Amino acid sequence: MVAAKARTSVHDSCGFPVEEGDMCAAQASPRTAQRRYGQTTLPDPSAVAGLSSGPCRKQLSLAYEELTTVPYGLIEKYTADVEVLDLSYNKLTDVRFLSHFERLHTVILDHNALSCLSVVPVLPTLQVLWLNYNRLLSLTVFVPGLARSCPQLRVLSLMGNELAPSFLNNGTHEQNTNYRLYVIAHFPKLVFLDDRPVLADERHKAHAVGHHISEMLHAHEALVTRNSLKGLLR
Repeated sequence: MVAAKARTSVHDSCGFPVEEGDMCAAQASPRTAQRRYGQTTLPDPSAVAGLSSGPCRKQLSLAYEELTTVPYGLIEKYTADVEVLDLSYNKLTDVRFLSHFERLHTVILDHNALSCLSVVPVLPTLQVLWLNYNRLLSLTVFVPGLARSCPQLRVLSLMGNELAPSFLNNGTHEQNTNYRLYVIAHFPKLVFLDDRPVLADERHKAHAVGHHISEMLHAHEALVTRNSLKGLLR
C-alpha cells in the first residue's frame, strides 16, 4: 500500500510550491491536480460561487498517490491546520478519517472508489465538496446521509456518477432536472451544483415538488434493483 509513502504538496494559487512551515495558500481550485497533468475538463464552481473568502487557506494535496487510506501521521500533523484537502485520483473507499481534520472548508475526492456505502463523517465546517467520478449509484441512499453530515455545503459536484444523470452518462434532461431538484431540496445553503449555479427558480421548485420527486426516485431505484436481481437469478 502506498499510503505510508504518500507525498504531500502545498501550492499557492499560481502553482508555485509553498513551504510546509508556511502552509498558506489561496482558495484551492479543484482543478489543481488536473491542471498539473494538462487535464482541465471541469469548471471551478467554488470560484464561480464566490467562496474564496479570507486572505488564504491552508491547503494539502495528496492527489495521484494511489492511496487506500491517509497515514495517521499526516492526519496528526495537519489535523488543526488544513482547510483545503485534495485527495483526487486515489483509491479511497472509506473517508471516515476526514473527521479528524478540524477546519475543513474544501475537500476534493474526484476519481476515487467511493460508493453509497462509504460513510461521510460529520463535517460541520465543510462548504465545498467534489465527488466527481466515483462509484455512487443511488441518489436516495447517498444524498440524505450526506446532507446530515455536511449541513453547511454551498458547492457540491457529483458529475460522472450514476446517481447524477447528465450528458456524461447519457442521462436525459428530465432526469437531470429531477436529480438537481432532489439534491437542492436536501441542501438549503447550496449555491452551486455540478457545473452550474443553483437558480432561485430551482430552489422554489425543489421546495414545491421535492416530496413528489423523492417518491418517484425511490420507486425508480427500487424497480432498477428488482430488475437487476431478476437478471442475476436467470
